[in-house]
Amino acid sequence: MRLGKRIKLARERAEMTASELGKRAGISGMQIGRIERGETITPSLLVIQRIVQQLSDEDLRSHVRDLFI
Repeated sequence: MRLGKRIKLARERAEMTASELGKRAGISGMQIGRIERGETITPSLLVIQRIVQQLSDEDLRSHVRDLFI
């Protein structure tokens, strides 16, 4: 499963809107939507880190960790 889909699932489990996650992560809700739909080629590591920190989802953390190890 691609990263964007995992972010969307984690966000939905956290009962957050894309706009709310974006605000918490310091990016726009539109950018969150683009990442979730796979329209952003590759978000920066900093953006991924901010999103993961806000979602506190262990499945997502494991996936991101596996991508960079």
